[in-house]
Amino acid sequence: MADIDPGLSPARAREVAAQQMLERMVAHAAANATDRSDGPLAIPATLYTCPDRFALEQQKLFRELPLVAGLTQDIPNPDLDGKLIAQPGKAGFEGHPEGQRDLLPVPAREWNGLIFVQPEGEMDLETHLADFAPVLAMLELDKAEPVKRGHMDCAANWKYALDTYGEGYHFASLHPNNIGITHMSDVGVFDAYGRHHRISFPTKAMAELASTPPEEWPTSDYGGVLFRLFPHDVGHMRCQFAVYAPGGVRDEAHRRENEMGFDLTKQVVETEDYRQSEQSFANLLAAPPGFNVVLGSNEIALQRLQRNIADVLGVPLE
Repeated sequence: MADIDPGLSPARAREVAAQQMLERMVAHAAANATDRSDGPLAIPATLYTCPDRFALEQQKLFRELPLVAGLTQDIPNPDLDGKLIAQPGKAGFEGHPEGQRDLLPVPAREWNGLIFVQPEGEMDLETHLADFAPVLAMLELDKAEPVKRGHMDCAANWKYALDTYGEGYHFASLHPNNIGITHMSDVGVFDAYGRHHRISFPTKAMAELASTPPEEWPTSDYGGVLFRLFPHDVGHMRCQFAVYAPGGVRDEAHRRENEMGFDLTKQVVETEDYRQSEQSFANLLAAPPGFNVVLGSNEIALQRLQRNIADVLGVPLE
């Protein structure tokens, strides 16, 4: 992806980035092509099923790295000292030194509309975000207004559930009545930013734009959806899911549009993506010793995710 002038305003930078992404998606859609890695990657099934590896992930990823706790507008009026303000049955706990427990302090930081926390260690957000920081900054998430939130549970390893977000070749087979109608399968645009990445999936209508002058193309912008996956154990996780209106809710029609986007996305992910993840993960648990999961070259985001996790954990991918 071409560099964007750092002197541009966030709104203008976002317009330029959206146009660049649209141009790449139109080209990919017209050629029915996708960004790829150097080749397929075989990884042990135990990367998803091993309790010891999961425990290491919990420590290194979810305790020692910055985590997104939410967006600034999620708590417009925070109680910054973490004091207990209400307690059912308060009289029953009087006299005990821990009977009125405040929140436990952890490193926290607000950055460009995102709230980061880190349970252990000293937070180094600049190193963590690295060159992904400008990509997030131009989204102006501090202006994003929360519209609707909820959660989705999945009886699968958190990485196995996360995999469904990182490739689009399952659209036609798993989502034939929704995403498979509007989007191309096995066509994606991928950008890497250190340990982070961005992936976009072209719509079928974009293939038709290839024969149209770019100045006649429709304008595009970033959306406002936030998925946060929280592992419970090696085979269960919960996704906290929220939809935001970039720049704020304009009117009630705009609010309803965002609410409908939440409902549709939740239905698709919960009843199709996560249910398939659960069934496939159950099969993975019964796989023979030495069984490998093969990530295709068209699953470049998943390959990089596994390599980055292995790097953070300090253990070989094999």
